[in-house]
Order: sequence, then C-alpha cells, then structure tokens
Amino acid sequence: MAIAMIAFLQCFLPISKVPYFAIDAALFGDDIDVGAKPAPSSQPVSFPSTSSSSTTSSSCQHQQHLPDHTHDTSPAIVTVNGKRVEISSFPSSIVRGYNVTTVSAEKKLHYVHSFLSSREATAMSSFCDEISGSQPSRFQRSPQTGVGDAQGPGNAARTSLSCPLFFSYFYMPRINQLRAKSESMADELQLTWDVTLRASDLLGYHPSHFEPFQLLRYGPGEYYKRHHDHRGYYDTTGGYPDRPVTLLLFLNDVTEDAGGGLAFDQLGLTFQPKEGDAIAWSNVDTDGLADPDMVHEAMPLAEGGHKMAVNVWVRDKAFTDPSQAAMRQH
Repeated sequence: MAIAMIAFLQCFLPISKVPYFAIDAALFGDDIDVGAKPAPSSQPVSFPSTSSSSTTSSSCQHQQHLPDHTHDTSPAIVTVNGKRVEISSFPSSIVRGYNVTTVSAEKKLHYVHSFLSSREATAMSSFCDEISGSQPSRFQRSPQTGVGDAQGPGNAARTSLSCPLFFSYFYMPRINQLRAKSESMADELQLTWDVTLRASDLLGYHPSHFEPFQLLRYGPGEYYKRHHDHRGYYDTTGGYPDRPVTLLLFLNDVTEDAGGGLAFDQLGLTFQPKEGDAIAWSNVDTDGLADPDMVHEAMPLAEGGHKMAVNVWVRDKAFTDPSQAAMRQH
C-alpha cells in the first residue's frame, strides 16, 4: 500500500509538485508517532577545533571511526588560485578518529578523509534509485528557491537531481515497522542514522540539529551555480533558524578532466570529488552572521561525467517535528 502511494504521487502529479517528503508520509502515515528521542543538547553548538583531544557534549557519541583502507590511495586534489596541489600540503590532525586536513583555519574549512567507507558510499549512491517492480525512482529536479546567481526561466541556478533521505532522527525508532514494508528502505534509514551519529560526533552538534540528508546526482553539463547555504546571505532580517555548518559527502571519484569540482571562488579553492571524503565548513563568521566568503558552486561536469554527493546541513536550532524540514531543501 505504501509503495503504491509513492508510485501514485510520482506518476500522477507533475514532478515539481510532488511533496518533497511524500515518501515519509506514505510509509509512516500522517499520524507520526516518532517515539522517544534524545533530548537536544542544552550546550551551545560549536564547530570543533582540529585537536586530537576534541570532544563533544552530544549524548549520541558514536564509536571512534576507523578509516577504510580499501579506499583509493591516490592523493586528494585541491586547486589553490589556479594551481593544482595535493591536500597533504595543508596541516592535518586526528579529530574524533578521522584524518582531518585544515585548509583554512580562519574560515573553519576542513577536508575529512574517508568519512564514509567505500561500501557506504556505494550504498548511499543507490538510495532513491528505481527498484524494478516495487519502487519508482525518488529523484526529482533539485528545488529552485531563489538562491544562486542565476535566476529566471532557462537560466536555472541548479540543474542536478536530488532526493531527500529519511529524516532519521525522527524515524529511527520505527525502523522495524519500515523493515516489515521494505527491507531496502530500512537499510537506507539505518545507514543514514549511522552517518548522522558520526557527523554529530565530528561536528559537535546534537542529531536533532541535522536536516534530512539530500542525495545529489549530477550528469554531463549539470551544475549548481554560485550560492550560499545560509539564508542570512540573501535576507539579513534574520529571525529564523538556519545553517551555520555544512558537511558535503563525496560518493564517487570525479577526475579533474571531468570537471564537477566544489569551488569557493572567494577563497580561490576548488576541491575535486573523491569517494568517501567530505568537506566541512562554517557558513557564518565570528559574529554568527552569514560569511560572504563562503559562497561556493558545483562546477559543471564534462561530457561523460557523473557525480554523486550528499548535502548534510546543520541547523542552529533543533528540530522538534519532521514537518519543519520541508521549509528548506535547497
């Protein structure tokens, strides 16, 4: 019944009108009883320092991460003011069990090596795919919500496909109910929750501050033009929860000649996607305001290019209801 409802929503409504979180409602119903959840931390959230003694006040600490040595051992590449350099030229330290390279201490811009294992990256890449006979693809054209430097018909700010993953903070208590309906979707929920806990541990934010992960798929010629993840960059009136921190997960390798890099043009930096690695950065300055230097873009892919990634956005205020996530997914 639940799968049929998803198929109905995606086949009979225009793609731009499909409720972005329809899959949650279809599987769990509108009478969401999310069960017991850990209380949000009363401690101020903060971005971690790159110290091996770094700790977090989160009550959801995860076991120390062990790097996946099956990963490609070729060096991660970053372009600095047009010059190609290996990421190893920047200082690194072990933070919560991860090898973290600090690319800019001032901007709190960090490169996290092997945040995901190769197996996890491959599994996450397949989430939202069509399953023959049981599940249509959940990918949609990425939302256009007035962000980015390009506006207007035929001049889209972003051209990727995207898919919100399960809001694991709320739905993990009901994983057994989901598993009875769909083993593959229960696996998605479990892995999403595991990654949420690791991101919480690394970034120092309670899991209640994490938006549903957004899975991204870029094909040849597709891009996300220059934009900022914090709404305060576009509207300085404030008064709403927003994103002080972003963690972007790369799910596959993209060669330099294929394009698809993550570019911070104000900083003169472009990162080439490498499977399992992640980029973490602060979207705000020392006063907590949107930092204009942190505008960034996903560069277009060349012919034959393919890129998969996951947006992990952290809110400055905790979620108290899953419906709150629908306010933003750009």
